[in-house]
Amino acid sequence: MASDDDIDRRLADQMRELPLPPGLEERIAAAVHDQLKRRAATPRRRRGRLLALAIAGLILAGATTATGFWILGGDGDGSTVPAGPEARASIAESGVLARAAWLGQPGGSPHLQETRPNRSLIYPLGTTYASALDRLLRSVVERGLLPSDATLGAPLARGVVWAPGSALVHPRLDLRAPWGYEVPAGLIRTPSFRLSGRVPAAEASAIMSALIGRRATGNPLPKGAQVGVPKLLPCQVQRLGERNLPCRLRPPATTSD
Repeated sequence: MASDDDIDRRLADQMRELPLPPGLEERIAAAVHDQLKRRAATPRRRRGRLLALAIAGLILAGATTATGFWILGGDGDGSTVPAGPEARASIAESGVLARAAWLGQPGGSPHLQETRPNRSLIYPLGTTYASALDRLLRSVVERGLLPSDATLGAPLARGVVWAPGSALVHPRLDLRAPWGYEVPAGLIRTPSFRLSGRVPAAEASAIMSALIGRRATGNPLPKGAQVGVPKLLPCQVQRLGERNLPCRLRPPATTSD
């Protein structure tokens, strides 16, 4: 009887031969978010392996343009980042990171409406949203800590993800949902890595394998893996001197789970 690893390898080999049709990335991203918001009956370990493998298929199929993919964890713990053992231990000990809904989603993606506010990160003057996300994810994945050049501040206003500040006011990043959330559902998004430019399939496969493997080894993040930056809606950004109107979110649907 073939083992799970044997089946994974066979599927991955077949995926390498598949063409990359237009819109595949968007369809996989939609499928991932749909799975994250469902409390599937599938055992967590199997669910995580299948999702990770499906996304790996996007990479192995041949990345010829900027391509996004998500690491959902493979140990059944709901982890959304490829942090190694030491980093995961540090995350568990952090009063801020341990309860971050974007870092751990064992039951699927929670709704912003049902999560408690979290602290914000205050960055040096001039820091962009892309740079703030990059520093946060790399520090959490590699060390299990918040970025050393940022300090903790009070929570941002309800639904605000990013406050860019000004030449004299430090920018701030929400730690409740730094990668934003879906509107109007309110589902909190998880971090992502991207490959930019024309990346050969073999190189993309190696980067993907390194990201998945670092959960066990704790090795540094592979070169070529870039932190994904979502496009925020105006209601998710608090600009200095402007009135912020909260995003309109619908009440979460009740389920029998």
